[in-house]
Amino acid sequence: LLNRLRSVRSILTLWYSAVLLAGFAVFAIAVNLYLKSILLASLEQNLLDEVDWIGRLVEVDRMRFKGAGSLEGLSSDIEHRIMDHFTRGPRNYVVMLATTGGRVLYRSGSPTDADLAPGLSGPDASHVRSIDDPRSGKLRVASRRADPFVITVAYSEHTIDVVLDHFLSVVAILVPAALLMSLGGGYFMAGIALRPVLHITRLTDRITAERLDLRIPARAVEDELG
Repeated sequence: LLNRLRSVRSILTLWYSAVLLAGFAVFAIAVNLYLKSILLASLEQNLLDEVDWIGRLVEVDRMRFKGAGSLEGLSSDIEHRIMDHFTRGPRNYVVMLATTGGRVLYRSGSPTDADLAPGLSGPDASHVRSIDDPRSGKLRVASRRADPFVITVAYSEHTIDVVLDHFLSVVAILVPAALLMSLGGGYFMAGIALRPVLHITRLTDRITAERLDLRIPARAVEDELG
């Protein structure tokens, strides 16, 4: 068994499998990073779209209703429209509407202990950032300042982590299977490649003092074996 492991056929098989395994590892890492960047970019765009939607809703509402209401001069149904929009959606957002002075007027969504105060400076500026939440891990937060309000929409990055974990689980199953196939296939292909060497070895073993007339036939292809 030790001699077989030291054979050229076994060494070629092991090198082939090692290179293939390294290629799988690089591929998995690259795809994992690419998926994460794509999913984060998609989440950020969705958050910005929701922030813009609330901003337009608030702006139109302020133009239509200038009297006192439930949210610092906004009409009384604004909270219901925001709540209805986010509770019917498939995602569990955290939504906060506050004044530029920091007083929270409305907050909905999943419970979180994180500080969602954005600290924006310029008017109509949008900003996306990640913050740590003791309850749900990392939150991706988009904020926009539309004087006299600051609109914030947050969503947990846990869903992205779940998708990436599923991908890595699939890779962890497929890579060993592919590695076993490469070991079998590599050993078989190495045997085919080294078959002429075995043929030459058998012929040279037959060339003795009594059989000096024997010759190794020339190969049709001028390669290393030829």
